[in-house]
Amino acid sequence: MGARLYSRFWVGVTITLSMVVVACGFPAFQRKFGFPASLLWTLAVLVGVWGTYLLRAYLFSDRLPSSEVKENRSREHTQ
Repeated sequence: MGARLYSRFWVGVTITLSMVVVACGFPAFQRKFGFPASLLWTLAVLVGVWGTYLLRAYLFSDRLPSSEVKENRSREHTQ
């Protein structure tokens, strides 16, 4: 069985947070930095949000089902 690196709940949270960043962050950045820099700041924050999601998904995912983990551990001890 393949690795499950996503959760519908956390993808939804990340999408919602991304929309909040665009809706609230971009205008705030634009008032402070102007249009071109505000695009870069908004993009940087979005990359940070999605990077955090991907890191969390990777670290907390079940990369191997528990039966495969037990089987691999037993093989290591018998060799």
